[in-house]
Amino acid sequence: RSIRAVGFDMDYTLASYVSETFEALAHAATVEKLVAAFGYPAAPLRALAFDPHYMARGLVIDKARGNVLKVDRHRYVKLAHHGFAPLARDARVATYNAAAARPAFDDEAAFAMIDTLFSLAEAHLFMALVELKDAGGLEGMAGGAAKSYAEIYRDVRGAVDLCHRDGSIKREVAADPAMFIHPDPGLVPLLRTLRAAGKRVFLATNSLWDYTNVVMSWWVEKIDVL
Repeated sequence: RSIRAVGFDMDYTLASYVSETFEALAHAATVEKLVAAFGYPAAPLRALAFDPHYMARGLVIDKARGNVLKVDRHRYVKLAHHGFAPLARDARVATYNAAAARPAFDDEAAFAMIDTLFSLAEAHLFMALVELKDAGGLEGMAGGAAKSYAEIYRDVRGAVDLCHRDGSIKREVAADPAMFIHPDPGLVPLLRTLRAAGKRVFLATNSLWDYTNVVMSWWVEKIDVL
C-alpha cells in the first residue's frame, strides 16, 4: 500500500524485441559503420554470417587475446573460444586458471562483460572479426594486418555507438515496429490494473522521445486490437 508509483524501462522490458530481426539489424548496421567509418573491407565483412541464437548473456570477452569465456562464480574459466573455435583444455587452464595466471575480470580495460541483450550482436561480430583477422582477411585495409584484437573490439564498440547516435537501428524499428517487437497482450491490462489501484505509472528510458513515442504508441494500439 505504501507504493505510490511504478516505473518501467522500455527497451527489452515493455518493448520486447524479436531477436531474429532486431539483432540481425544491429549486426548489419554495425558492419556498415565499420566499413564506412573505420575503413574495414566491405566484401568480407558483408559476407559474415550471423546467428542471433549463438551468444548468451553472462559471457566475458578477453579483448587482448580475442577470446570469449564462460566463467563460473569462483572465477574459474570453464569454457574458452578463440573466435568460434574452442581452446584446448591445456591452453585454457594455462592461460586463465593456473594460480599465476588468474586474471582480474573486473578490469574493464582488459575484459568486457556480455551482460545485456544489446551486447549479443556486437559480441558475435567481434568473434567473427577475430577469425577474419587470423585468416588474413583484414590485410586489405590500412593497418589491418597489424590491428590487435583489442583494437578490433574498440572499433566494434565505436561502430555500435555510432549506430545508436545517428539512429541507424531505431529508424528501421520505428518504420516497421511489427517486424522487430513482440506484442504482449498482458501488458496493457497490467498497466491499467496499476492505474485502477491508484498507482502512478511512468516510463524511464534513455531512448529519445520521437522513437519512444512511435514504439509505445504502436505497442498500445497493437495490444488493444488483439
